[in-house]
Parts: sequence; C-alpha cells; structure tokens
Amino acid sequence: MEFALWGLFWILIIVIAFLGCFISKFPGPILALVAILIGKIFLPAGELIQWWNIVIIVALVALSVVLNRMIPKWSESIAKFGKGGSWGTVVGSILTLLLAPAITDIHPAGLAISFLLISFVVLPFIFATVFEFAKQKNLVEAARSGGGATLVFVCTSCVKLLAVFYAVYLMIFNN
Repeated sequence: MEFALWGLFWILIIVIAFLGCFISKFPGPILALVAILIGKIFLPAGELIQWWNIVIIVALVALSVVLNRMIPKWSESIAKFGKGGSWGTVVGSILTLLLAPAITDIHPAGLAISFLLISFVVLPFIFATVFEFAKQKNLVEAARSGGGATLVFVCTSCVKLLAVFYAVYLMIFNN
C-alpha cells in the first residue's frame, strides 16, 4: 500500500513537471528532480537507478535554469517582447496540449507527431503575435515580438522536456 501511494505521488509530480515545461511559472525540471529522488528512495523501481543518472538530471535542471535566464536576454537583441508575448506562448502551448488527443487520432503516427511538433511552434507564435498586436503594436513589430517570444519558449521548453522525459525514462524503462 505504501508503494502505491508513493507511486501515485510520483505520477502527480511528473504530470505537474510536464505542465511546468510549458507554463513558465511552474518549475518543471526541479519537480522532475524531486520525482526521481522520491522514486530512487521510496519506490522499488528506483533501486535500479544509479546516482550518476541523478547527476545528469541535476545538470539538466541547472542548464534549464541558466537557459531560462540567458535566452530571454539574448532574444532581446532580436526582438523585445512583453508579457503579451509570454502569455501568448503559454496559451498557444496549452491549446496544443488540449488538442493533442484529437491530433493523435490522425494516422499514420509520423503525421501526428510532426503535426504536434509544428503545433508547439505555430500556435504559440500565432497567440504571441496576437497578444503583442493587442498592445497597440503594428503587425510587423507584433510578429517580430511574437517570433522572439516563440524562440525563447521553444528553446527553454526543449531543455525542460528533456529533464522530465529522462526522469520518466529512468523510472519506467530502466528495469
């Protein structure tokens, strides 16, 4: 019974960590690290996880934190964007997550995967541009700002997803 509760807690943390990859205020990689530590200490499958795997997750978390600080500053040289661009990427990514079950019904699987990947770039860009355009910018400036916000979103989300997927891989497929 105790393992089942820890397992459910682990699943809850991983789901929140996955959402944290797309919602900027949730610490997705840090939660993935917490989940892997809980799995290592309290779950039977965690006994097979080596400590060097945890060091890799710590490195991915550190890289994620550094990139979250550096990429927005770097993207300012391309295009400045405000809260509208940031919120647009969040809304676009959440909409993509909500549409994912319908998208994955598409056959063959390669088409569904490529459509999902394109959606994680296109929808955040569209919403970031619309939200920036709503702040009284002209369309060209709004598109440039939306592109900068999307670039930051995609780069930071990829590293965050890598940390979360690695944690899931270690717990599920490391047996």
